[in-house]
Amino acid sequence: SPAMISGGEDGAVKLWPLEADVYVPSSLGGAARSSSKSTVSKMVWQVPQAEDWIREVALLSHSEAFVTTNFGRIFSIRTPPPSSESGDCEAVTSCLLFEESKVNFTSMGVGDNGTRLWCGCADG
Repeated sequence: SPAMISGGEDGAVKLWPLEADVYVPSSLGGAARSSSKSTVSKMVWQVPQAEDWIREVALLSHSEAFVTTNFGRIFSIRTPPPSSESGDCEAVTSCLLFEESKVNFTSMGVGDNGTRLWCGCADG
């Protein structure tokens, strides 16, 4: 199903399911459907180090993404499909692919079906 992935300075990557409904801001800070349905569920993955934050998220498929962080890390994350019709989800899994503490990533690009990455760094 269609989804939006967001990542930011809070250090979290969030997967937001999209539907044909129009979403409007919720007074609770989340997203709510314009109909009378309940608030949108989401899957969340948090950067392991609280001081670090997300710089870029690149979606490879409906269930896999690469994430770069300000502290020089690249993660691969996987989002599992819902385990039941109720929408309950298993945990999002991650794998640290690269870490260099003296690198501050500013951007990322993905090519060749996820086999090549290129990243911009604050120090050039």
